[in-house]
Amino acid sequence: MDTKDTTQNTEQPLLPFPESGTAATKETPKDATLKDLQAENDRLKEQLRLRDAHEDLTHRLKKAGAKTPKLLLEAAKHALRFTAEGMLENAGELVEDLIGRFPEQFGHHISGQPHTSVDAGSGRTARPALTRETLAKMKPAEIAKLDWNDVRRVLSN
Repeated sequence: MDTKDTTQNTEQPLLPFPESGTAATKETPKDATLKDLQAENDRLKEQLRLRDAHEDLTHRLKKAGAKTPKLLLEAAKHALRFTAEGMLENAGELVEDLIGRFPEQFGHHISGQPHTSVDAGSGRTARPALTRETLAKMKPAEIAKLDWNDVRRVLSN
């Protein structure tokens, strides 16, 4: 009779599928480097696409009279659409949308009203026109307070 000692069997049983972590599924350093490089390449392509889109939009916004193009870009970055080639598809629509949503961010030629300053010309009082007739009506003390260059100009004409 042949008796075998089963306690001495050190062989692994054959499984129909390789276990995870075996040589059949492990990545080689070459594969990992390739995947890292592909991921970096994709990331760089996306950065270039966004940079080109921002340059295009900035140019269009400045042309439309935008006062703060960077601020407007932040408001529009969620709506960027690209073609299959990576070009910005909806730049014109975005500019029109921004003009409609934020008209105060664009120059007076867009809104139709001229830009007025807060001080409204404070300190820029217009001097009354000095003529021979007004000089003739003035008293000598009033004439003494005038700018002598203006008096000479009026009297020489």
